[in-house]
This record gives sequence, structure tokens and C-alpha cells, in this order.
Amino acid sequence: MRLFLWLAGCNSDGTIGFGEPDDSGAPAAPGSEELPGDTDTDTADTGEEPATPSAPVLIDIQCPGPVPDAASIPCGIVAAWPDGTTEASGVANLSLRGRSSSGFPKHQYKVEFVDDAGDGLPVRLFDLGRESDWVLNGMWIDRAMIRNKLAWDLFNVLSEAPDHAPESVYAELTLDGAYLGVFLLNQMVDRDASRLEFAPDDGTGARFIVSADEEGLHSDVQYASWKIDYPPEAEQNGAVRSGITTSLGDWEGAIRDGGDPFEFMDLDSFVRFVLIEEFMKNNDGYFLSHRVWKGDDGLLRMVPWDLDLTLGQPNYNENWRTDTWIAYRSEMITGSETAAFNDRFTEIWQAARQGELATEAVMARIAAQRATLGDAVGRNWETWDISTVDFGGELYVVATPEEEYERVDAWVRARLEWMDDNVAGY
Repeated sequence: MRLFLWLAGCNSDGTIGFGEPDDSGAPAAPGSEELPGDTDTDTADTGEEPATPSAPVLIDIQCPGPVPDAASIPCGIVAAWPDGTTEASGVANLSLRGRSSSGFPKHQYKVEFVDDAGDGLPVRLFDLGRESDWVLNGMWIDRAMIRNKLAWDLFNVLSEAPDHAPESVYAELTLDGAYLGVFLLNQMVDRDASRLEFAPDDGTGARFIVSADEEGLHSDVQYASWKIDYPPEAEQNGAVRSGITTSLGDWEGAIRDGGDPFEFMDLDSFVRFVLIEEFMKNNDGYFLSHRVWKGDDGLLRMVPWDLDLTLGQPNYNENWRTDTWIAYRSEMITGSETAAFNDRFTEIWQAARQGELATEAVMARIAAQRATLGDAVGRNWETWDISTVDFGGELYVVATPEEEYERVDAWVRARLEWMDDNVAGY
């Protein structure tokens, strides 16, 4: 077990600082003098993958009390590279996050770095760009601990800017002295030069991010509603909400009424989103959690988000089968299956199968994720016991990590072969 002490991030006067001191002895906050989204200082998405640490990074958090669900608590935090070199230290507001996952024994957390006034403070972390908001995902029901990262990384390498899925690194978390195992430290879906890069909204709702959620703006083409994630709630006046409603309404109207949805939606972004969801066979795909955003080019684009119920689980909706498409396809999908969509879906799949989605390329990517996890896999399951992971009795049973990896590997190979034979008939 590796513990990383919070005191390592404290200054000599007892205050908490980010980064190393400058020549004057004052702590330097990396990027704190700049605003989120400054493209002259942050590296915008280039389609290249960020540098991957050779092992999980180390996150140590010390809180003055229990981590709440609905609210947050300010905690001391130190983030370090695998060799113990400090990346950032300071104060972050910590809260539990997730819908069904909030009830799992191993939680996931929202982390917001803050300044002395309690306002969000953008911080660069592990080549993932600079922002204040992050997620520590416990990956409780993903016993291989590869699913979300695999899907997001594949979406990014198959896509072109400005499309972008969350980037992530593995982390081992210690909270209040207790080792909690392996987590995925990942970006939120935000407007930022290292995330979704576009100019700020001008107060008309012309640029926005929405997520499929159980509450929000009405939707006619999916189970969920649209929750506005950007602009922030304080800026969601009548004009902003009206602008967003109009944009989504025009797109949904084209889907519902047999028009051309790709007058409003970027075709390739939508195709790659569906392709990743179907390859992974996401039980929650097209249902909840996915993001839609509109940036500088005026076209709607997709972001995959929650893909832990994939690659052969759960044991309902025939999700264990490799030889069927996702059982639930909302009108957002079925109403967009135009001739242009079907042609492009086949073209992008076939091209990807010669590159990043070639069977051995996918298996090599999974193997690389496992190599990065390394001995941390054992530490994680010594803490939690893989055989006790449950999701309402709807997960296949595995006794060891190796058994899980064997199942996933076999499922992925069979899925790729089946899609080769059936992609033209989607």
C-alpha cells in the first residue's frame, strides 16, 4: 500500500500552495494567472493522445469530515506522479457524484480545486490540460477497470477537432489515511481549450453543452430531457434558454418529421459516437448521460460519457451477446439513420478497422491499459474483493481479475468480427 502525505503539499508557513516556489520563495500556482480556455497557454486538442503515466498517479485527500452527497466539503489534496513528484497541492471541494453509482461501496467523487475565496481555480494535471473540475471515478462495476477509458480514447483517436471525449489517467486514491484503490481521474465535459474548445456564449444560447438527464428541457426523441451544463446556471437567462431550446428543437424536429438532421448535426461526430456506443455495446447508450454541444461552427456534436455497462455486461437486454446491436435505440438514433448516415457509418467503420479498431490494435490498447495498472490491480481487489462486486444481481460472476480480462478479451474479438459482417445493415 502506498500512502502519500498531505503535508508534502504544505508551505513552510502552514498554508497550502500549488506547484513549486518561484525565486522569491512564494508558491507558484501553475496556470492560475490565466483564464480557462486561453489558447495561447493551453494546448488545444490536436487529435493526439496525451502522455500516459507509466503507472497510476497518486492522489491523497484529507477532509475535516465525511464527504457529503448533495453538498461539498473543502479538503486538502495532493496530486503526484507515480514516482511521488508533486504535480499539484492545495484545497479542493469534494463531493460524491453519480446516479446509481452513488450507492456503490466504492464511491466516485467530484473534485473542484478552489482558491482562498472558495472560487474555482484552474490547475494543470498530468498532461490533461488545466481546469478546476475533475472526476475520480471508482469504476466499481467495471472489474477490468478499462471500459470508460477505452471508449473515450478510441473516440478521440478516431475523431478530428473539435470533437473531444474526456481524457483520463489511472490514479490510486488515499482518503483520510485509508487506501481506496484504483480510480480513473478524468476530465469533466466542459468548455476549455483542453476539452471542448469554443468561444464563450454571447448571451443568446448560441454555444452550449447539454446532457441527457431525467430533468431539464423537454426532448421528443429520447427517454431523457436535456440538462444545460454550459452556460453555467447563473448565466441561463431567458434568452440563453430560448436559444438552446430553438437549436435542439430544430434538430429534433428534423429527426421526428423525416427531415435531414445533419443540417443541424455534424454527421461524422454523430457517426463516431454511434460507432463507439455499438462497438462497446453500451447498455445505457442513447438513454442517459451522453452530451450534445454546439460550438463555433454552429453544428451540434456528440460526446460519449458513461460506458461502464459494456463489453458483455449486464445480464439483461441481451447485453452479454456479441451478435446483436444495442437493444434500446431511441428516435434520436433511428430517426437519424439516413442514407448519408448509413454510408458514412460503413465507411468510417471499415477505415477504422484498418487502423485503431483493427483487432490487434484494440487488444494492444487494452494490454497497455493493463500494463499501466500493473500491481495496482492487486492492491485494488485486495481492498474491495472482486467477487463481491454486485449490480442488482445483473453482472456475470468472476473470481479473479484474470478471469475478467479473459472474458473481456474474448468478447471484444467476437464483437469486432460480428460488426464486420453486419455494419452495412445497421
